[in-house]
Amino acid sequence: MRIALTGASGVLGTILMAHWSEPEFVQFESDISEYSNFKNWYEESGPFDGVIHLAALVPVEQAKAEPLRAFNVNVRGTLNVLETIRTQSLKNKPWIFYSSTSHVYENSKDPLKETSTINPITFYGQTKAQGDKWCEIYREQYGLNVCVGRIFSNSSPNQP
Repeated sequence: MRIALTGASGVLGTILMAHWSEPEFVQFESDISEYSNFKNWYEESGPFDGVIHLAALVPVEQAKAEPLRAFNVNVRGTLNVLETIRTQSLKNKPWIFYSSTSHVYENSKDPLKETSTINPITFYGQTKAQGDKWCEIYREQYGLNVCVGRIFSNSSPNQP
């Protein structure tokens, strides 16, 4: 199995590759916000059975300080992945896993559930909620096999 992986150098990407040795991970290591970067890499490196899209501008404070960059990486980067796969002429398109976050949910005193209300209160949460929505649209309109995983807090010794 060959899997395209964005965000391989991040916390989740490094942990994923360290603990899941079966597939062949092919890492995208360029600017995800530039469509031609991802599209050219994907066409040259493929075909793939799956795509795990972890690339994101994650720190909440950094997204707040750089909202345009957060939009370009988190929303435009996600659209670049989806559009590249949608426009491929392959009959069997790969499955896609999009790494979202618990930051898409509204603030609540109650425990969060998958069905909790989406109403982000941070720039980071807003960009990830937009990515969620684009994944839903591409799944419904183009039949892409997309799974959105909303990841909650995690930590790692490799985290800054």
